[in-house]
Amino acid sequence: MTAGQKSLNQAYELTCERPTLSFSSCMGNRFRQTVAGLFSRDEMNDSTTLSGHVAATRARAQASDREYLIAAQDTTDYNYSGQAQMSGLGRIQGKVRGLMQHNVLLMDDGVLPLGVISIRWSLGDC
Repeated sequence: MTAGQKSLNQAYELTCERPTLSFSSCMGNRFRQTVAGLFSRDEMNDSTTLSGHVAATRARAQASDREYLIAAQDTTDYNYSGQAQMSGLGRIQGKVRGLMQHNVLLMDDGVLPLGVISIRWSLGDC
C-alpha cells in the first residue's frame, strides 16, 4: 500500500468516526492539506476514485439471482450563485451559476441497491 493510499484510508476512517464535523475540523489543517493534495492530482479523476466501488457493484450484479437489473439515473444541480469567489462554473437552469452531477444507481428488481455505476459532472450551458 502506498503512502497516498494509507492517507486516504486514514481520512476515510476519520470521517466515519466524526461524521458531524466539517472536513477541516475532522482532518486537522495539516492532514486536510495532505488529503486535498492527493485529490488534486491529475490521476485522481472520476474513473479512478470510483473504480473500486464500480468493481464491487459489478460483482454484486453478477452474483445476483434476480431476473432483472435496473439502472436508475438522476441529475443533481449544485447552485453556487452565492459563491462569487468560485471560478470555472457553468450556467444551469438558465442563469444559475453552478454545475450538474449525473448519477446512475444499479438495483435489482426487488429494488435492492447494488451500487453506483456512474457519476458524471457537467458545467451545464457554458
